[in-house]
Amino acid sequence: MEGPRNNRSAWWLRPGNFPGRRWLAGTSGGTVLLVVVLALAWYVSSFFVPEYVFPTIGSTAGKFVSVVTTTTSYKSLVYTLQRVLGGFLISALTGIALGVGMGTQPKFYTICMPLVKLIMGIPALTWVLLSIIWFSSTELRVWFIMFILVFPIVTTNTYDGVRSITPELHQMVQSLRPSPAAMLRLLVIPSALPFIFSGLRIGLSFGGRIAVFAEALSASSGIGAQMFMMDQLFDTAGIIVWTILLVMALSLLDLVLTTVEARWFRWRPAAYN
Repeated sequence: MEGPRNNRSAWWLRPGNFPGRRWLAGTSGGTVLLVVVLALAWYVSSFFVPEYVFPTIGSTAGKFVSVVTTTTSYKSLVYTLQRVLGGFLISALTGIALGVGMGTQPKFYTICMPLVKLIMGIPALTWVLLSIIWFSSTELRVWFIMFILVFPIVTTNTYDGVRSITPELHQMVQSLRPSPAAMLRLLVIPSALPFIFSGLRIGLSFGGRIAVFAEALSASSGIGAQMFMMDQLFDTAGIIVWTILLVMALSLLDLVLTTVEARWFRWRPAAYN
């Protein structure tokens, strides 16, 4: 009797029975609990600190409505997304190409890896300050920041993916006597793709945040510029609202990458199965 009752209680988890089962099964109770705790702490703290230091939830919500109903706010979002995506695309293509080259050509690795490690060792703030001195265009500054911060991450992840190919698999494909281009298409790129997607997602998140910081220091438009203006006006609620919008924008871009990755690797079992 226990078996049928257990089966009936889980009917909604069966394929095709409940349209939102993937969303429900993938929802993290810990994340929901964390949001509730933070909201409660925010509500309590607002009674003990001044408004300009820590605004109330109500004033922040009002500021959020004010920002999202203003046309110029969407222009700022578009400016930032254009800059971030432009630099991200260039850095992604460069990083993948370098990673594949380093993983397949030992001499290329010997030449390029020290340079990649050197670039990764330089603080992001240094690159931001140098970009302000080197470039007069805001777009070039943000593109440079995205490139110099993201491409080393994509490069190293791609290299790790290429080097993760087992010798047995490499020998099996090599026995078919493929051309170098066919070897890349049949073995190297498919094997490295999980690592490439991981590098792209990490690089987008990290580079996007630093790019907004560069906007705050040197741009007159974009999310970073709006946050800097809120800081000059001591508008803490405005800073929080623009931070929320930035997180939402970067999360949306990450969702796009996650969706592409899920479709590409749809043969893999879901994490909750």
